[in-house]
Amino acid sequence: MAPPESALRAGPMMSVPRDTLRSLSISPRKPETFRLEDRSVPSVISPASKVKQKPIASEMSKSTQKKIKPPFEEPTQETFKELSGLLQTFIDRRKPLLQRVTISPPTTPTPTRIWAHEQKAEDTTPSTSSVGQWETMNPEEETEDVEEIEPPETEDEPDWESRMRELSGQLSAILMQIKKAKESRQLKYGSALEKPRPKVTILRNGSANQTNDGRYNFIATITLVQDNGKNILVDTGLGTDINGRTQLLSALEQQNIAAPGINVVVTTHGHPDHAGGVHDFPDAIHYQGWYIHHRTMFNLSSLFESDRHTLTDNVYLMKSTGHSSDDVAVVVMDEQTMGKVIIAGDTFMRREDLDYPMMWQPLSANETEQAKSRRNVICEAGWIIPGHGAPFQVTRQMRVQFHC
Repeated sequence: MAPPESALRAGPMMSVPRDTLRSLSISPRKPETFRLEDRSVPSVISPASKVKQKPIASEMSKSTQKKIKPPFEEPTQETFKELSGLLQTFIDRRKPLLQRVTISPPTTPTPTRIWAHEQKAEDTTPSTSSVGQWETMNPEEETEDVEEIEPPETEDEPDWESRMRELSGQLSAILMQIKKAKESRQLKYGSALEKPRPKVTILRNGSANQTNDGRYNFIATITLVQDNGKNILVDTGLGTDINGRTQLLSALEQQNIAAPGINVVVTTHGHPDHAGGVHDFPDAIHYQGWYIHHRTMFNLSSLFESDRHTLTDNVYLMKSTGHSSDDVAVVVMDEQTMGKVIIAGDTFMRREDLDYPMMWQPLSANETEQAKSRRNVICEAGWIIPGHGAPFQVTRQMRVQFHC
């Protein structure tokens, strides 16, 4: 029996290991070609989603980017027209700031027509017509030796560039006038525009001494407050102290003030060492306790319903009861040298009674109320003028002591 055709093509049967057969090729030899399987494969393959794509703009060098510039656009009449409108609006808004300043409306100069070759308005040249007469030369028909010039602006289409320049000059002039006017007003009225600040003058420093036989020698502090053209006298001293009365009038004369020049007299409380000299100022309006009176006419102050009563823009009265039933303190805001000053009357006898309560407690009509009043004064004041001592400044330690 003959072997099959496939066996004949394969040749005689041979005993060849199977692994060797895998590496052998029994097909005819072909020219070598590059196969995809022969490519070298990297050890790590990054997913396409994680590969960062370089932007196209980054591929351009910096030098190339610097060389690229936006094209220059020649300004047109529309541009000048828009700028002129903005300038006109700016000028119209600033005209009210000027007084007695009139601005003439802008005038557009009539543009002149210029030709490239010098000639009169009408030149003559022989025409080529059959008549053979001389005719007026029309420059628009001339095509030789003439430069191309834009047609002149008509009245319907003004020269916006010239108008813009003119408005710009007017605006500069207006701004300069406004600046000069402000400077002149500041020089002329600068001092008058400043808000006047009140002034406090101690006409007499008070004192309180205890004699050997157990009696007291009281001399009250007298203070002058000047604000908004008003002279306010706080306390007037003991009426039976002739020397003290003379010293008070003399101290007022040193301030160029006579007794009739006192507009308001404030008596912090009704004790005689503070209220005894009120009769020397009969023309003034008197505030004694919570009452107001002028000569024989009486009225009730705001202290009956509230805690404060205004005297001027910077001065007001404040309830400060305790030493007596109707004590008041005078509060002066923004004093020239001390800031906020409170003329406290006998709510504070002197600076030392902060450390020695026995200096004020035996003289108090209501210690609890006076303690509250003392705290209110300490927490509000920058300086305190006590009833029988020199002024003293409120410190941080004092505020801590009174739990402000």
